[in-house]
Amino acid sequence: MKKILSTITAFFCLTLAGQAMATPVVTLTPTAQTFPVGEERSVTVGLSLDPGEALYSSLFFLDFNSNILDFVDLTWNFDTIGYLTGVSDNGNGNVSFDAAWFDGGQLTDNFDLATLTFRGLTVGISDLLLSGDIITFDPTSLDSDGNPSITTYYPDLTANATMAPVPEPATFLLFGSGLAGLRLLRRKKGIEQSA
Repeated sequence: MKKILSTITAFFCLTLAGQAMATPVVTLTPTAQTFPVGEERSVTVGLSLDPGEALYSSLFFLDFNSNILDFVDLTWNFDTIGYLTGVSDNGNGNVSFDAAWFDGGQLTDNFDLATLTFRGLTVGISDLLLSGDIITFDPTSLDSDGNPSITTYYPDLTANATMAPVPEPATFLLFGSGLAGLRLLRRKKGIEQSA
């Protein structure tokens, strides 16, 4: 009897739980890149939502080492009609950007949200840490008032990437020439002293 009662209870719990919503996935691509100091490189923020969900609002923060990288620009990778968008370079290695739906815009499924461009200032490695929150809505699922079902995803969604500016090949050539010159100078002094 206990076994039957346990089975029935488990069945009802699973039935009442309904469909579990998966957390959206946010990505930074490429996850690692190396490039010459002074040149610019970009990283793309991608977002994957559950089927049927659409982006209602997002707010992201990207942290990086401002001694190694300089934020240059952000380009939205979608038609921003129907969305209010903003970007702010908060200084000291932090950029925030947001998109909020206000009329007719519907970003669904998998899409690239934005591309951020950086310039390498000096040699080194800078991690990029993306964090933020998103709110989605499902226009096919209505609440008791007849409004689309809205889901807020907490805790923060995070993604990581690495950018590593490296010395230019000309720097290596100049450094190597200096070493060769010192070697020749030392050799020449050695010959003069022995004579």
